[in-house]
Amino acid sequence: MMQIYKNCSPDRVGVCAKDIEGNYTHKNGRIEIGPNGVALWYWSSTTPGHHYTTYFC
Repeated sequence: MMQIYKNCSPDRVGVCAKDIEGNYTHKNGRIEIGPNGVALWYWSSTTPGHHYTTYFC
C-alpha cells in the first residue's frame, strides 16, 4: 500500500506514518517536507481492519 501526505502548510514539517492498531511506526521514520511537498511511504503488507495514518513528528 502506498501512503501519501501532502503538506498544505506554508512551513516545513516532519511527518511519520503509523499503523494505529498495531502501534507501529513505519520503518522509514520521520520525513521532512517543505511547503507543498509530498511524503510517501510504501507498506509491503497491511493488516485487515487496521487504520494507517500520518502524524507530525
